[in-house]
Amino acid sequence: SFTAPLAFTISLVAKQSTAERRVAVTCGRFNLLHLGHVNLLAVMASFADKVVIGLSNSSSLLPLASRRAVLQKVLDDLEFESTVFQIVEGHQPFEIFDQIDAAYPGDVLAVFGEENHSLATAVKWSYGWDTKLIDRLTSSAAIRAHIDGQEWDCLAHLVPGVILRDVINLRILESANAQVHSHQTS
Repeated sequence: SFTAPLAFTISLVAKQSTAERRVAVTCGRFNLLHLGHVNLLAVMASFADKVVIGLSNSSSLLPLASRRAVLQKVLDDLEFESTVFQIVEGHQPFEIFDQIDAAYPGDVLAVFGEENHSLATAVKWSYGWDTKLIDRLTSSAAIRAHIDGQEWDCLAHLVPGVILRDVINLRILESANAQVHSHQTS
């Protein structure tokens, strides 16, 4: 289970929302899952009965199955009794959004981190969906730096305990795969 401050944040977000949406969607690689991703999922769950997560299958350094397993572990640990989570795979965002648009015509809310403003604009223009940008709490780059620098105390505050070892192992694999890729292109 998540640490107390995160659990409190999640329940607070869920209780504060009064807007009703049928489906909330997002997409990304979710390479090194962290508090920012969990916050994104919590915000989405506060707006919808169904949350669809588009998982990019285009990451070359980490296997899709490994990233999906870590994401599923977090979803299983979240405590939103009335929210159904679904993972949809695709090569790029609009391939994923086309699947979602076909499966869930109607009231869709696309939720992204603030760094994805241009994607949110394109989604609103292309699909007519409402969009919401949320503050960025951390990044996969920061998680990489904390793992590489062995800053375990910082990492413990940014990655849910249920997946901490998984995220560290993914970073080790990512680093090894980057070295192999670097040697192959040299």
